[in-house]
Amino acid sequence: MKPSIWPGISSKRGLKVRRTIASGSGTAAGGLRREPHNRHDKFAIEVLTLEGHKLGYIPRQYNEIPARLMDAGKRLFVKMESLKKRGRWLEIRLSLYMEDY
Repeated sequence: MKPSIWPGISSKRGLKVRRTIASGSGTAAGGLRREPHNRHDKFAIEVLTLEGHKLGYIPRQYNEIPARLMDAGKRLFVKMESLKKRGRWLEIRLSLYMEDY
């Protein structure tokens, strides 16, 4: 599964994340955390850096299948492929992976 583009973090946090990536201190991959009780989206999935910083959410149009997999106990994670500043937002291209043993 590969969501194409995920725009979603403000420039202030985005610049901090960008500096972290540029310094080589991690953030090439990140974790996911389900929010099944999110009042806006029952399939909400938070995207986190390896350090545990919240970046935002997987877009609604991509999150139902990964959410159902996570609810079934599968471990999913993302790798950040690229970053681009778009006005006040940082656009992040993600690849989504599943570990299955």
